Amino acid sequence: MPPLNMHLLIGERLFPLLQAEQGGKARLAPFLAGNLIVDANSFTELPREATHLVSREEEPRGLGYRRFIATAPRLLRRPPAALTPEEMALASGYLAHLAADAFWKATLHRLYRRLGIASWRDLPFPADVFLTEISVLCTPRFADFPRLARAMQRYRRLPPLFAHVPHAALQRTWQIGRTVLQRPYRRSSYYAMLALKGLPQAEIEAVEAAHRRYGDEARRTILGWGDLDAWLAHIVTNAEAVLREWWQSLAADRTATAKRD
Repeated sequence: MPPLNMHLLIGERLFPLLQAEQGGKARLAPFLAGNLIVDANSFTELPREATHLVSREEEPRGLGYRRFIATAPRLLRRPPAALTPEEMALASGYLAHLAADAFWKATLHRLYRRLGIASWRDLPFPADVFLTEISVLCTPRFADFPRLARAMQRYRRLPPLFAHVPHAALQRTWQIGRTVLQRPYRRSSYYAMLALKGLPQAEIEAVEAAHRRYGDEARRTILGWGDLDAWLAHIVTNAEAVLREWWQSLAADRTATAKRD
């Protein structure tokens, strides 16, 4: 999965599409929240299949976001056609995260094949170091980070929209994410996230030691693999198509309902 700071960056790039869809009704903060809270499995006891709707093995095939589109009426506590602008932004952000995960995983799998390895487990550095360095590399790529920080700072409580996972788990994830991501991401941001998660100090110090040992190597390796901006553009373009597909299906449902009525 992309790390949270990358999901935040992807959310910023996708938001203009929501603005075009909803005009003046589009809400930035809940859209950003939706892009982050899917990773509640990382901050709670929830299994990943519950939050992401798919196993890791199936994810690159897009089954997670397709299941969201197909089962949205059961995943949401209110009919999609009746969602408020805030709720639509939150749900659309959730779908955007699932789409970004699928296209990111597919990109990584192609990279692994090119490198002759099977998975991230075969990389010469720990996976969390790899994700941290990706997050740090995303930091200078925001178009207007202060705008995002202000939106996250003001938006504290999520509406209880989702039926498939406990609201408290999503709220906890948002609280941790918004607290850390209101500032430009550094390696120390990851350590702060672990502390908010409740990791013991000794374990955090071990993580810091691993980042000191492998962080620079991981960054050089990532930069040597190819163009991060091209990867981001690929993810955003495909996630836009997924969002449009869902919104078009909702519009078709509304039209069909109106004809029946």
